[in-house]
Amino acid sequence: QRIFNRELPPGNWIDELTALSDKRPSKISSLDIWALGGAFFGESMFSTETDASKIALMYLCARLIYGGFTLLDTQFVTDHLRQFGTLEVDRPAFHRALETALPLRADYKRLDIEASPDEVVSIITRSRGVP
Repeated sequence: QRIFNRELPPGNWIDELTALSDKRPSKISSLDIWALGGAFFGESMFSTETDASKIALMYLCARLIYGGFTLLDTQFVTDHLRQFGTLEVDRPAFHRALETALPLRADYKRLDIEASPDEVVSIITRSRGVP
């Protein structure tokens, strides 16, 4: 796997986000994942296999739900993401959700890396109130 790193230019999108934290990354790669409290931010998600990103998204959502995250910032809302319940919110609503999520002590590693597809579906289904 090849990862390209580049310096972060001043005033980029992550500056506002990390201003709320005491940590600022010095580099950004082609796949960026940031977790602050109960908020999760992913950028430049891609795959070379058909539908692999859909499966990865399901596993990611299950991991975040199980770990206690309350905010997943997708940055863009697409028809694909809407089918999973993604909502577009304005800046004030996003900031309120972020203020709620930041103090949380979410655990990205809480879900076992070997979680089965059935476990993943069960976690997501339960979170949506389906028995």
